[in-house]
Amino acid sequence: MSEPGASRLPKFGEAGFSADERLRIQTLLSRKLAKEEIATRPGPGGSKLSYIQSHQAFRLANFIFEMDGWSSTVVEHKVDFIDESKKKRGSFDVGVHAIVRVTLRNGSFREDIGYGSSMSMGKGSAIEKALK
Repeated sequence: MSEPGASRLPKFGEAGFSADERLRIQTLLSRKLAKEEIATRPGPGGSKLSYIQSHQAFRLANFIFEMDGWSSTVVEHKVDFIDESKKKRGSFDVGVHAIVRVTLRNGSFREDIGYGSSMSMGKGSAIEKALK
């Protein structure tokens, strides 16, 4: 129990950013990502999809908001389907989704959904690939 009149440290989600911190954060968020920070993978119809890998997102968040300035939580994680593949006997098609919340130390947050799938693989490998 704290003494009367003693100030308490704000809990995560209650601590704001100073004017200098807000300016620094805004400047860093406004910059374009470097080529080496962006990964690509094949997309539908022969297209190429660009994204940032999770380790890169964590590195950038730590740099922009500092180690104690943000947190992430998996709000929901669900296997949507595990079906036997129609293309390859003994293999499986798997789809999963996850909803993730990123919270800043001032309490503001953003939730978004991600989706993963894999096709025509062994059951364990298909689930693992879809989860990643």
